Amino acid sequence: MSRLSKNIIYNLCGQGLLLILGFVAVKHIFEKLGKDVLGIIFFAAIMSIVLVAALKLGISATTN
Repeated sequence: MSRLSKNIIYNLCGQGLLLILGFVAVKHIFEKLGKDVLGIIFFAAIMSIVLVAALKLGISATTN
């Protein structure tokens, strides 16, 4: 098996593991802390993604 094939397989396994851990974490947070806390966590994550994208566009345009 070539190096590229091994890297692709390892990458797919790693991404699959992250997906499974994400589902387990959401289930755990929902059961232990409740739906309100899960909503706050999702809101904070989405706001973080939006702010990073907006700031990246502004800073990149200004520095270039």
